[in-house]
Amino acid sequence: MSPKNSPLRIAILCRVSTEKQGDGRKESLALQEKQTKAAVDSLGGTITKEYKGTQHATPGYEKAMVDRLLEDAQRKRKPFDAVMVAEPSRWSRDNAASATGLEVLRGKGIRFFCGSTEYDLFDPTATFLLAQFATINQYLASTQKQKAVRAKI
Repeated sequence: MSPKNSPLRIAILCRVSTEKQGDGRKESLALQEKQTKAAVDSLGGTITKEYKGTQHATPGYEKAMVDRLLEDAQRKRKPFDAVMVAEPSRWSRDNAASATGLEVLRGKGIRFFCGSTEYDLFDPTATFLLAQFATINQYLASTQKQKAVRAKI
């Protein structure tokens, strides 16, 4: 954890599910990066690690980028004190993986932000809300996938 007078050291996670999302859509990497950097600035923090790229957040997909983030969170000399995403679906659309990842962060004293809003991982209401976001986003991703399959049939 950073000393009280030091800026908060923040890792940003900017993620899209498909390569197509990277060119100008609302969920694009560029927009997420802009949003998270503005939020970090508003908090007076410093970005010390960036995890950016294409990675599904739904169940059944490899989550190498988030796995690297969680491995870094468990290092003896952690490169960050907080993790930030632009909005909850960028963290996870897999409730089980979300809960596991947030537990790792909580256990290591790492704070969690969606934009400039902090979700206290020791607060049952905050963790409940994050679980609900993951569940809702998992449902939305599943229905989109189902629609795509039906459209091909």
